[in-house]
Amino acid sequence: EEAASAGNTDVLVFHGATDAPTVSVWETGIGAGQLFNDFMYSDFEGYLPLATNDYTLEVRDNAGTTTVASYDAPLTTLGLEDSALVVLASGFLDPSMNSNGPAFGLWAALPGGGDLIELPVSSTIGFEENSNLEDASVYPNPVSVEGLLWVNLTLNETSNTTIDIYDASGKMVRSIAQGTLSSGLNTLQINVSDLPQGFYHMNISTDLEINSKSFAVVR
Repeated sequence: EEAASAGNTDVLVFHGATDAPTVSVWETGIGAGQLFNDFMYSDFEGYLPLATNDYTLEVRDNAGTTTVASYDAPLTTLGLEDSALVVLASGFLDPSMNSNGPAFGLWAALPGGGDLIELPVSSTIGFEENSNLEDASVYPNPVSVEGLLWVNLTLNETSNTTIDIYDASGKMVRSIAQGTLSSGLNTLQINVSDLPQGFYHMNISTDLEINSKSFAVVR
């Protein structure tokens, strides 16, 4: 339940997807590169000692040339410094060939127990130069399921703004029309008491563009 070295998060990885090929796993968010390869069904890898960061994990073919799927692994956001956890691959790459079973994905078992948390499909939407949305932040992150999520938006000009929230599978779970927000700092409040524990993407739409933030709901 604890990392071997202070400041790290130790991660044990399990390949539990029966129709997935032998794969390699790469980190592309901070440029850590290949973590391991020759990883086939029923294999364990780790515990891998990782510096605690918010990572992007790509599951690729064993040659490392074709990406099967990409996921966010926000170790810092979840406050997992000095902890150990398990990440498992499960589900089917082709559910239609497997009685329409669950689709392929990555899930994390946290050291504190509780339900497995599905890692979200990676979002690469970012701020564009000269965009209307100058800055955005969400806090606290992670947020308790009993608590409130606060969103700070700094706009360069007055704009109609909508916030759409998606779960880890990409399903929209909330759409909130904020109406017309003025230029400058706007502070918004979102009640997340009805959202299950897990990772979420928030798309912030203004008159000019869409930008994205990620957050986690924990118990």
